[in-house]
Amino acid sequence: MIEKGTFKQYFNLDTLEKIPWYRFIPGIISALFTSFCYYAFFYMIREALRFVVLFPEDDILVLSDHEVLFYNFIFALIGSVFGLSSFLQFCFPQNKIWRESSKNYYRKMSIFNDLTALNSIFLYWLSQMTFVLSFILGTTAAFCSFLLYPTFNIVWIFVVIVLFMELWKTIRRVAFYKSRYWIFFSAIFILIWSLLLSRIQLLDYPSLNNLSFTQKYHMEYPESGYYTIINNRSLVLDIVIYIDKEGKDTIPTFFVNRTESNLENLQGLVAAYKENNHHETDHKLLTCLIRADKNTRVKDIIVVENLLTGIGLLKVGYRILPTNPDCSDQYYPYVLLKMNPSPSFPEPDENDYSIFPIVIDKNGIIANGKTTDWQQMPFAIQEFILANPDYLFTFELNNNCSYEDNVRIYSTLFSTINHLRNNVSQERYGISFEDLSYEQRDEIRSLFPARILRK
Repeated sequence: MIEKGTFKQYFNLDTLEKIPWYRFIPGIISALFTSFCYYAFFYMIREALRFVVLFPEDDILVLSDHEVLFYNFIFALIGSVFGLSSFLQFCFPQNKIWRESSKNYYRKMSIFNDLTALNSIFLYWLSQMTFVLSFILGTTAAFCSFLLYPTFNIVWIFVVIVLFMELWKTIRRVAFYKSRYWIFFSAIFILIWSLLLSRIQLLDYPSLNNLSFTQKYHMEYPESGYYTIINNRSLVLDIVIYIDKEGKDTIPTFFVNRTESNLENLQGLVAAYKENNHHETDHKLLTCLIRADKNTRVKDIIVVENLLTGIGLLKVGYRILPTNPDCSDQYYPYVLLKMNPSPSFPEPDENDYSIFPIVIDKNGIIANGKTTDWQQMPFAIQEFILANPDYLFTFELNNNCSYEDNVRIYSTLFSTINHLRNNVSQERYGISFEDLSYEQRDEIRSLFPARILRK
């Protein structure tokens, strides 16, 4: 049972009793207003940087709802710490001597001066870091860009914790030197206020995001269960095939990294972009990302692929929607990778391979001579691979088939092959295929290679 006077002793209420009401109430108002102003400042800086950081995928960096809430909460936390600093500066303006035995005159300081210095140093450091990051990601189109969220979440948390503890180190030396309980009390208050403050949206995100190139030329991408995330975005050549959905113009319009083109000068534009923006050693690493509506005719896709192959660009990827519900397709660029066969790739020969032909036409899907559907395809593919180690998958598409059918075949084949790779990886090493070393992956790939050829 807490004895009389213990609470007052623990929380050092004598210090608060010395604060007159005409300072305490305005101090609270000043703290809330200061926290909101800093929150709004960081919020607007983030929105400004979104238009500076340009990626091949969009004109602006589109943030997910999780990212927005996380950054809002971090901004609110920093603003709340500054708000607490404002409250103490307002309520304790007088000079105080630290409780240390020293005759050094500059150890006599005011809480106002100490906290102002701390806040200034933090803002200077944060502005420097923000400038460097925006310069690397935006101005120089970094060779290997990265995202702060979610990989570096813990860094932001540590930043706020260090700032808060540095603030309270000063407070304890100057005012609340007898009590540690106010640290816990103020931390709870800051967390609650930050949660409320972070819910305030100062700008209309949907309206801002609609300014992006992707929203202007809105397309419905095909879905795929197999995909990779593009990490090195500086080595991406973005090619858009746009067809007016209203059917007024059936001739596709092409965009190469947002530069409009037509079929006649498309190859020259791509070749010029490759030579002028990428070193010769990077040409083989360059991924040509084709974006088109899922109802686009596949013959338009094939024409573009042939043009890319003609200038030595063999690494082709299709922009897709991941079927994984945990992935937010509108925020990160996913790609279904496809390697065009090189000229030296041998033509299918029944004496060299066991052929699994796939044909899609107006009558449906014919797989290995049997009529089937998309649900049964993975089982037929897996059974054929296990029975024929020298397998080769070939497929034909009618020119009037859709781009969605093209992606769906690759997705089904790659997903099934990866499923078999994962099974062997779990049996041999107890981990998934993606977690293996390079040597181990090559070993598993040799068992289940991706032998796929589109005729």
